[in-house]
Amino acid sequence: MLNERDDDMELDADIEEQVRKHIVEYRSQGYSDEQMKEALLKSNVDPLTVSQLLSSTKNPSKPFHTRWWFVLPFVFFSFFVFLFIVFILFFD
Repeated sequence: MLNERDDDMELDADIEEQVRKHIVEYRSQGYSDEQMKEALLKSNVDPLTVSQLLSSTKNPSKPFHTRWWFVLPFVFFSFFVFLFIVFILFFD
């Protein structure tokens, strides 16, 4: 009986890994999460597993400080500070 339980757990892990691979593949092909969720639920995949895998395989967004609109003001500010220093030093 214990052996059957271990086999079921391994089978669940294999199914999860297969579903994870499918999600990553179909997401790269442009399918929406909703489309994938519907297809997986029709394939009798556990709804909780589907939700967990869809949320865990999402690409993390870029960190806030690496977005261009966040960095751009600092670039301009640095440029104008540089020009101000050059002006002060050479045109005094």
